[in-house]
Amino acid sequence: MSELRDEAMNEVDSSEPYEVIVLGYGPAGQAISAMLAKRGHRIAVVERWQDIYPLPRAGHVDHEIMRIFQSLGIGEAVAGDSSMRNTIEFIAADGESLASMDWGFPGISGWHSDWSLYQPYLEELMHAQVRKNPNVDFFRGWEAELLTQDATGISAVLRRGAEAAMGTWVPSEETSTISARYLVGADGANSKVRDSFGISMTDFGFEDDWLVVFAAAQDPSILESLPDMAQILDPARPATAFRNSGKRCSRWEFKIMPGESIPEMSTKEKAWSLIERWGFTPDNSTMLRNSVFRFRSKVADEWRVGRVFVIGDAAHLMPPFLGQGMCSGLRDAETLAWKLDLVLRGDSPDALLDTFVEERRENAVAIVRGSLAIGEIITVTDPVLAEERNDRLKAGLIKPNSIEPFMSGGVLLRDSSGNLAPGSGILTAQPHIDWNGKVGRADDLIPAQWKVFTVGLDVESALSESARALLNRLDAAIVRVERHPGVDGAAVDVDDIFSTWFAKQYGPVGAVIVRPDFYAYGFVSDAERLNGALNQLWDQLGFVVAGFSV
Repeated sequence: MSELRDEAMNEVDSSEPYEVIVLGYGPAGQAISAMLAKRGHRIAVVERWQDIYPLPRAGHVDHEIMRIFQSLGIGEAVAGDSSMRNTIEFIAADGESLASMDWGFPGISGWHSDWSLYQPYLEELMHAQVRKNPNVDFFRGWEAELLTQDATGISAVLRRGAEAAMGTWVPSEETSTISARYLVGADGANSKVRDSFGISMTDFGFEDDWLVVFAAAQDPSILESLPDMAQILDPARPATAFRNSGKRCSRWEFKIMPGESIPEMSTKEKAWSLIERWGFTPDNSTMLRNSVFRFRSKVADEWRVGRVFVIGDAAHLMPPFLGQGMCSGLRDAETLAWKLDLVLRGDSPDALLDTFVEERRENAVAIVRGSLAIGEIITVTDPVLAEERNDRLKAGLIKPNSIEPFMSGGVLLRDSSGNLAPGSGILTAQPHIDWNGKVGRADDLIPAQWKVFTVGLDVESALSESARALLNRLDAAIVRVERHPGVDGAAVDVDDIFSTWFAKQYGPVGAVIVRPDFYAYGFVSDAERLNGALNQLWDQLGFVVAGFSV
């Protein structure tokens, strides 16, 4: 038996209510389980499969997600098994390069902008972090059969089963019932949670079947024939090629054309015939996977129903053309986790959790739309229209762009008119700093969840009593960051990324309040305005502290 299977067979005491049930244990479910568990909450993880799925699937993460991995203690391990991506090329059927997107720059999150990883290894790393916590009970090999909720909590009737063959789950007669204050559905595209609570989805109109192939070259020289990443704009068969999926294999995606059947496209012979043009054959390579995936574009209309939340693919299905599916799920987990923590601790009211939907759904919709825009460039199959597209790409009239994550609602600083304050809701930079004799990424040297970074500004002596009370309650850190050494107690911005980013976003002097999910609550210019911003934050979080009413 594997370690996971041994673990799944352990008996657990499920008689006491959990704080959160996490249904589904892919990357989004693993992430929120780890985030809540390390904050001390009692979690039940329910997953019908007893072992981590051994085949590759998702492959791209960006610098923001690497920062999330860093916060989970696995950033360097993920980087060591992953490949940096640098350029996306748009290549015509005859091999001509028509345009490109630069993915090879230092990301503001303290990591290279874009990475290619191997998902089974990622899930092993994440699971190792979750299982370190004694406050997590695993129900692996169990399926949720009935989910109900009332005003006080969630009830889940589980049924044990077993995997008869890969991908085939056979239920047994054994059942168990567990309860919790909240339920997080991270159970994928065919979500039981979504169906159980009547959550509909908006369809953005794209649905297409593609063959996805993973193959490992035994001769590394073969990889020289593959671009770093390319969209093959061939109207006869649009395709995508990746030199590396992590450091273990290469990856391709091929559109299934009219008249072709899924069984026909699912054979290894067909897969080999499609990747042979890059020099990959059964004699010099190993095929790890060839599967047909249905790419869809849907977003859940409700991400919260009472005490139930959906995240990841349960909340949004997006084509892979921007590589943001798994990234979006991990953002969901990060944002929901810190809010659940405050509510479970009794610091904030349940109403705070409504802001999770405000903050995440709009961005997911924008990424779906952005993915569809790239898809419109890639998936043209009419030869005449394809030629016109190619001419426009070469002339720079079509400019493929990524979508930056953002927030426009929720727990964000507002001005006196109630409008979003400048800079609120943007992703913040993580500097490499020299602080107290140590050099490293700021989140490693300053592990506080909430941070106030100041530039050219000393605010500590001017903080109000109520501001100090809130910062203490949040266990927040105030750190002054300067470009050059010499300011007593200040951290030095080693690579100048933070100072440059701050000046671009706000100006040469000021402060930014950074939320636990790395987004800016707000920027301010001086200590007085910082006090006002913290008072507003106190009100938005719904904190009640004896002696103060803000």
